[in-house]
Amino acid sequence: MDFDFYYIDILEEVIMKKIIVIFSLIAGMIAVLPAQDNLSKKEQKKLEREKRLMAEFESTKHILENKLFILEANRLYDRYGNSVSVSSMTNFIGVDSSSAIIQTGNPHRIGYNGLGGITAEGRITNFELDINEKKKTFRITMNVNSPLGMYEVHMDIGASGYANATLFGIRGRSISYYGEIVPIAESIVYEGVESYF
Repeated sequence: MDFDFYYIDILEEVIMKKIIVIFSLIAGMIAVLPAQDNLSKKEQKKLEREKRLMAEFESTKHILENKLFILEANRLYDRYGNSVSVSSMTNFIGVDSSSAIIQTGNPHRIGYNGLGGITAEGRITNFELDINEKKKTFRITMNVNSPLGMYEVHMDIGASGYANATLFGIRGRSISYYGEIVPIAESIVYEGVESYF
């Protein structure tokens, strides 16, 4: 009789251990499921970011290839790296097929163009667009022949259209424009009187 109770106790102990193992496995699976959901959400966000970046890249590429765009600058940098915030309505570099407009403006001065700066309009004599599909970036090099002289412009542009353009002009001086590339049709710039000094 005692012998039967002994086996029943062992059997109960084995069953309890199996139940504990099963519950442990179930608890472990439940704990892992939210982690898998988070991982898939992260992957989903990454995919969405990549899709958005690709769409921005293709849009910017289309604008640049058409050669109908304006870099509306909200910051200007001198050759020493000093910067100043400016109005994008009066500080820009515009490209319209084979011609370009380069303008600076300062509302606190009169300037040669009536906007406190200069306006140089000229013919593009060289235009090169390099597209880096892997990095999703662009680089433009162009020369502009205007009544004020020859300008060399180098633009580095990101997928979303934000750009930094360095302009080398009269007497080797340089100035850099930072802002956003927009199609001419969507631009809100105000062109001053062309400078001839």
